[in-house]
Amino acid sequence: MSSTITKKMEQLKWQHIVTVVVLALVFGFSLTLMAQAETETDTDMDGTSDSLDLLPEDHDNDGLNDDIDADDDADGYIDCVERPKYRHDNDNDGILDDVDTDDVVDTAEENRLTTVSEDKDRDGVPDYVERLRFKRNHDNDARKNIRDLDDDNDGIKDINEGRRKQYNHDNDRIKDLRDRDDDNDGSKDWDESGCESAYDHDNDNSVDKVDNDDDNDGINDDDEVEGEEFDHDNDGLNDAEDSDDDNDGIDDQDEVDHQQDDQDNDGIDDNEDEDWISNL
Repeated sequence: MSSTITKKMEQLKWQHIVTVVVLALVFGFSLTLMAQAETETDTDMDGTSDSLDLLPEDHDNDGLNDDIDADDDADGYIDCVERPKYRHDNDNDGILDDVDTDDVVDTAEENRLTTVSEDKDRDGVPDYVERLRFKRNHDNDARKNIRDLDDDNDGIKDINEGRRKQYNHDNDRIKDLRDRDDDNDGSKDWDESGCESAYDHDNDNSVDKVDNDDDNDGINDDDEVEGEEFDHDNDGLNDAEDSDDDNDGIDDQDEVDHQQDDQDNDGIDDNEDEDWISNL
């Protein structure tokens, strides 16, 4: 009897030892993983270490690496106008996303909810988010409004603009403060490649203010029929609303890069192509 009890006690002892060893190993492994996670690099500052991140260089995980994404945190404001502390802060509360416990990742559209009282230059970017040199600078160029003769960068001097067209780059029915596409090119402002691109309708790296042919149709803006300044194929539909800007039968979204303004798809932009109009 005593022999049986002794054997059972011996078995229980070894079971206890095994259990303790297993728990120690699991606990130790967990501590190792935690320490590794704390010391590992988080390149895009999204709170996920690079080794576990499917997109380690893409803060907002939108498929665009931060080096080519104009709006890294998807807050609706281009990085170049934001103060550095807000560039990786989706809810713009001053706490970086990777340490923000109550961070709510809203869409860029949802974040563009500014009022005139917090946006004195009426460019759609709240004053507290905006870099100092861009405050009271509607078109975010090198000159603040007080020294800028064309505040909305549309090529028309402020003194010659009526009230409806002030602070309204594309001179449509929506002023820039509420307009999600200031240059009327079909791309949301926060999807543009940079600050100047927001005021470059045909995206030819020449801002509309100095570009004599804003819609890249080969017709000087001064010679355009009123209302067709942003209508590449002059079909009565502004490019922002036209799914086929060059009227070649191919949806803009399906076009090969840089052929949205190439009606005959010969690799030459229509404004430089002498025979494109004959193909309309």
